[in-house]
Amino acid sequence: MVIAYELLVTVPWFPFLVALLALFACVFANQIYSNPLKAPIWSGILTALLVVLGSALSSESKEIDVGFYTRIAQIFLAGIYMIFISFLLESRNKAKHDS
Repeated sequence: MVIAYELLVTVPWFPFLVALLALFACVFANQIYSNPLKAPIWSGILTALLVVLGSALSSESKEIDVGFYTRIAQIFLAGIYMIFISFLLESRNKAKHDS
């Protein structure tokens, strides 16, 4: 995501944005269909990419960088939270089945 954002900052041209998003969509689509077991992961990454780039690029604020990196930090923290909760629920279910 950071690479895509930095490329868009370097070349702020709408056709480049369209081409870059098409390239990422093709790469992720290839990963989704070539490995169906990990398709939910790749589709989640593509969705996060579109959400982060969309919210950062549609902002009218002069501090687009701050919003972009804040959104990445929020997604990272949400991922850590989801991992923690899944471990908590798995250990709870394991303890319930053992007793």
